[in-house]
Amino acid sequence: MKWLIPAGSVGILALSALTACTNPYDPGQRAAGGALIGAGSGAALGAIAGGGRGAALGALIGGGVGAAAGYATTPPPAPRYEAVPPPPAEHLSWVPGHWRWDGYRYVWEQGHYVARPYARSTWIPGHWVQRPQGWVWEEGHWG
Repeated sequence: MKWLIPAGSVGILALSALTACTNPYDPGQRAAGGALIGAGSGAALGAIAGGGRGAALGALIGGGVGAAAGYATTPPPAPRYEAVPPPPAEHLSWVPGHWRWDGYRYVWEQGHYVARPYARSTWIPGHWVQRPQGWVWEEGHWG
């Protein structure tokens, strides 16, 4: 027997997930909000793919992933201006400062010089990405 989930229930799940996190700086509330968003998304996708059983399984998996990930639910502040000092040595590259989420709030990490792994390498800065679960930092890397 296949179960059908009314289209409106997905919207209600999404709305309840948005109201679950009243304090985005509280990790417990972020986890609860993430769990609701994950559960709602998982249930909707599971229902499409596998009916009632798929919806239940999708809700369980999505809720667990959403609660564990601890995404930041508020966007990061605008980057700070940093005057880049001259490099102390030729083999160093500047890594710009960025906002880091510490579980409660955004904290500024100052830019600094690091040694390049090989002569022609360049630093590709990290950046914040908005995902359905919230904001997540994608680390910079050498290119």
